[in-house]
Amino acid sequence: MSENYPEFTRAEDSLDPSDVLERMRNQDAIYYFKSDMLSTWMVTRYEDVRELLKDERLRTPSIEKRIASFSEDQQAQLEGLRSALTVSALADGDSHRVVRNALKDYFTPSSINKMRPRVREVTASIFEPLDPKKPVDFVNAISYRLPAVVIAEILGVAREDAPKFMAWSKDMIKIYKQLEFSGFLEAQDSTVALTEFVTAIVNDRIENPRESADLANVFAELVKDGKATARQMASVGATLLMAGHESTAAQISKFVDAVLSDPAQKSELFADLSKLPHAIAEALRINSTSWAVRTALEDVEFGGVTFKKGQSVYLSIMSANRDEKVFPKSSDLDLKRGNARTHLAFSHGPRYCLGANLAQMEIQELANYLFGNYPGLEVVPGTREHQLLPMLRHKLTRLDVVLAPRGGN
Repeated sequence: MSENYPEFTRAEDSLDPSDVLERMRNQDAIYYFKSDMLSTWMVTRYEDVRELLKDERLRTPSIEKRIASFSEDQQAQLEGLRSALTVSALADGDSHRVVRNALKDYFTPSSINKMRPRVREVTASIFEPLDPKKPVDFVNAISYRLPAVVIAEILGVAREDAPKFMAWSKDMIKIYKQLEFSGFLEAQDSTVALTEFVTAIVNDRIENPRESADLANVFAELVKDGKATARQMASVGATLLMAGHESTAAQISKFVDAVLSDPAQKSELFADLSKLPHAIAEALRINSTSWAVRTALEDVEFGGVTFKKGQSVYLSIMSANRDEKVFPKSSDLDLKRGNARTHLAFSHGPRYCLGANLAQMEIQELANYLFGNYPGLEVVPGTREHQLLPMLRHKLTRLDVVLAPRGGN
C-alpha cells in the first residue's frame, strides 16, 4: 500500500479521477481500502477486472445484504425497501438465474432490432415540439425522456405514465450510487411506489391476459407457472427500470457531450454517421464511472492477495476502461481506436448486462436523428452541470444545447 487515497470518499475529487486511478493501477492495482464509510478491496487494472467479473466465487450482494450492514434502527426504517426489492435483476442466486433465463431472449440483438422502428418514432416525437433556435437542456428534455418511454413500453406501461417512471428512477438510483443510509432512505418511497405499480400491472395481466410482446406477459407467465410471485416480478421490473432508464440516459448525455467537446471527432463523425456504432463503443469506454460490487463467497486468492470470505470487492470498470496498457492515450476519445469494443462498461461474463443491446440501440437511434438533422448542433457555453459522488463518480445533470444556431443549418 503506497497511500490512503482519500479521494474515494471526497465527492469533490470525482469530476476528473484519471490521476488517482492511474496511480492506483501503477502502485496499488489491488488495494484494501478502509474508512468510516467503507471497507473493501479495490481492483483497478483491466485484465484483473475482466477476470474477476466472470469469477463465480464473487457474487453481487443483494439489497437485503447491503441493508443488513446498517444499524438495527436503520434497518427497521428500511423495511419497506427491503420487502420491495425481494429479487433484483442485478443480484445473484437461484431466483436471479430463473429470471435472467426468462428474460434473455427478450434482449437478443434480433429482438432489439425489432424495436428500432418504435424507438425512431419516439425519438422524433421528443424533438418535434422543440424550437431548434432556442437553448434546450439536453439532459432533462431529451436524453432522460427517450429511455423512460422505451422501458415503460417494454414493461407494458402506458406512455403517459413515463414521467412517473422518470421521477421514481431518479430516486431509486440512489441505492446504487450512494453509500450512506440516507441514500437508501431517500430511495425507499419511490421504490415502494414503483413495485406496487408494477405488481398491479402483472396481476392485471394474469387476470386479463392479452397478446402483447411486452415484459408484463413474461412476468405473468412466470407467476402462473409458479416460478415467481407478482411481487418478485415487480421487484425485477423496478430494477430493470432503474438500470434501463438511468444508465442509458446518462450514457446518451455523456456521449453527445464528448462528441461536441472534440471538434475534430465531431467533424469526422457528422461527415459519416456509419461510424456511430464504433463511436458509441469508444464513448462507453471513456465515460463509464461505475464499480461492480462483489462479495467473496469463499477465500479467493488472486493477484498475490486473498479476498477473505464475506469481504467486499469493488471492481473499477472506470479504471479498467482507462488502463493505458490496453487503451493507449486512454483519456482521449478516439474514433479510430481499434479495440474500443472490448470495453467493460456492460460488465463481462455470466453477468454481462442483459440490456446492453437495448441501451446501445437507443443511443445509436437518438444520435443518428440528432446528428443527422442538426449538423449545426452546439453546446451553450457555461451550462454543463455535474453531480459529484463518492467513489470517483460523477453525473452530468445539465447540458444546454442549441439544435440549429442562428445562421446555421
